[in-house]
Amino acid sequence: MPQRLVILGGVAAGASAAAKARRTNKGAEIVLFEQDPYMSFANCGLPYYIGGEIPTRASLFVSDPFTFEIRFNIDLLLETAVVAIDRDKKEVAFRGPDGESGSLGYDRLIIATGTVPIVPPVEGIDGPHVFFCRTVPDVNAIMERLDKILPRDMEGLRETEGSRLVMRKQTGVRSLIIGGGYIGLECAEQLIHRGIHATVVEARDQLMGVLDPEVVRPVQDGIESAGGRVILNDAVARIETWGDRSIAFLESGLEVKFDLAILATGVRPNVELAQKAGIQLGATGAIAVDAYQRTSDPAIYAAGDNCESIHLSTDDSVNIPLAGPANKRGRIAGHNAALNRLRMRGVLGTGIVRVCGMVAAGTGLTEKAAQQAGTDVAVSYSGTCANASRRYRRTARSSSTAASAIAATWRNRFCSKTAGPTCATSMAVLHLPARSTGRSSHG
Repeated sequence: MPQRLVILGGVAAGASAAAKARRTNKGAEIVLFEQDPYMSFANCGLPYYIGGEIPTRASLFVSDPFTFEIRFNIDLLLETAVVAIDRDKKEVAFRGPDGESGSLGYDRLIIATGTVPIVPPVEGIDGPHVFFCRTVPDVNAIMERLDKILPRDMEGLRETEGSRLVMRKQTGVRSLIIGGGYIGLECAEQLIHRGIHATVVEARDQLMGVLDPEVVRPVQDGIESAGGRVILNDAVARIETWGDRSIAFLESGLEVKFDLAILATGVRPNVELAQKAGIQLGATGAIAVDAYQRTSDPAIYAAGDNCESIHLSTDDSVNIPLAGPANKRGRIAGHNAALNRLRMRGVLGTGIVRVCGMVAAGTGLTEKAAQQAGTDVAVSYSGTCANASRRYRRTARSSSTAASAIAATWRNRFCSKTAGPTCATSMAVLHLPARSTGRSSHG
């Protein structure tokens, strides 16, 4: 059993690892470093706080420092960044909130450093009206900006007609969403809910590149029917600030004026510390781990979005930054750093997003992914057939939606390798009433 377990990162995987390690090993000393002021918050909930669907900032937090320090007896060091790992000495070097430096030894170490944003090399991308939506300080800044440009008495009214979100009043406030993935689309929806016009700019030829084109087309229709705008096959070339408003100049020559922009162009695994320490990276560029979350150094584990997993459909190593697998890997790493018992079987990459009354979901391999993996794929479609209706009605009942709602598209895929087991995935785009309380589960 380790005498001291040190964990780097205190959000999804890191916090899960710390709590699981304490439940597993009551006697170990556990030290948790987190470089930001906040720990254990729901990243996936951030857009919904911006839009008011999550009414209070406190609701974003899964746990709190008091619980970790008092209930779990974990030494929590917030606003303290680990800057180096010395594997020979088995210690980490850190820098505290006041700039003071120090070092701490470990018996076992868990690296749960998550991801870093991909920032395109665009002139003006660091302007005063451009924000990320990744952390609590990010949404604090966004809310401060919204309070300035959109007083509550100016808020627009967005209502539903059937399953569609529609515009009732415009506020004149305009937003730009750079990137058409999960976070970008959720931010677009939530800003639209507040009466803010949203323009989504995506460099590829479709939104949500992780899904197949026809699965996400209704999502684009949902944004546009709600009064938003989607621009595909285009990218921001530069941004200029003009007083209290900015202008994005696109590569096509289009100009988009905005009061607030969200940069959501994707993430990459945060592996800088591991790489400098000589820990092996995998083919995806993320930290290579075994089924027990162990790295190439047997005293060091990795968990969360910074490490690889095995895709259950292909047995290939993948890096899929989603909250569900991150928390699961964190629990496995925390348990095994204490007792060495649990295994991570793999992931399917299950994700779901709701945008303006439309829901797109996927699990396993998409048609594109299957073809890229060299897998023969057959595609079947069903919309209003009895079988599809039965499946959708079960979904509707479980999510408390109206039984009269209809499936826009229900897509089932059955992929089989020439010499191997059959794998199956299901994908759906559904008309759901906007009052549905289900939020995205990707994290």
